Amino acid sequence: MNKKFMGLRSGTAVLSAFLLAPVFFGSGCSDKPSCELLYKRLDKCEDDFALKKDKFIKMCEKRKDKARVKEQIKCSKHSDCKKFKKCLDESGKKARAADTAERIEKAIKEKDFSKAMMTCKFNKDILTDELKKKCDEVAKDGYKEIHAKAVKMRDEGPVDTKRFRICSDLKAAAKALGEEKEKEAKKICEELNIAEQGQKAIEKAKEALKEGKSIPFNCDYSLKKITAAKGDFAEKLKKEVIKACYVDLGAAVLEKEVPKMKRFCPYKVKQIFKAVKQYDIKDPKLDPLLEKAKPLCDK
Repeated sequence: MNKKFMGLRSGTAVLSAFLLAPVFFGSGCSDKPSCELLYKRLDKCEDDFALKKDKFIKMCEKRKDKARVKEQIKCSKHSDCKKFKKCLDESGKKARAADTAERIEKAIKEKDFSKAMMTCKFNKDILTDELKKKCDEVAKDGYKEIHAKAVKMRDEGPVDTKRFRICSDLKAAAKALGEEKEKEAKKICEELNIAEQGQKAIEKAKEALKEGKSIPFNCDYSLKKITAAKGDFAEKLKKEVIKACYVDLGAAVLEKEVPKMKRFCPYKVKQIFKAVKQYDIKDPKLDPLLEKAKPLCDK
């Protein structure tokens, strides 16, 4: 079968996908476009067409309501092979556009904006003006909905691996909307990253508090990332991490360790002193304990 007819394939199975056995057909075919007439034209005009007539017509009848096959059947009105082949080429484009429009509409109806945007992206060469307009609307609506998901995840948690898909889709939509949205998308995705780090630090600090352990590695690591990010959300998250790690857990560690200190300042207490200075932490629970530890630790 030649490449032009094979080129009419879409995501769904089409007639040209079924290369089976040598051809045979009978007479009695009318000139009205039909599956039988399409078979006749293909057998005449395609040098290496090799589908059995009964199998071909059965599959054609089953799929004749599909946009792609419907357009192919219409082409069977041309008895001239040149016109027939040209029609097949054009019908393929029309059918692909119709199929694309249908998939975009379905995705929009299901509020699957990611799928709609991907369909727009990978079929931009055949988009009609109407579809281009619809794809622009999809980008706007999709961005709004995905951004809302990102904000909800950032503020309410949990921040998990779903953030990668959210950010990928958000950035794709933003790219279609311009520089301002691209910057906004980049910002919220950075905030999702630090939100995950802060979330881990707070969880680990709470676990350590229950188990009577020292300050976990996640506390210092996350605070460095959060401090570098800047912005209102970063400031809010920074306070939450400091409270969990160095106020609540820090006070518990100091209460346990300071009375035992004799000749040197243990590392677990030094950790707290370092953080208190670095992040300018002040709290009624910490201050008296830090004062007691000063002679050995504030050197």
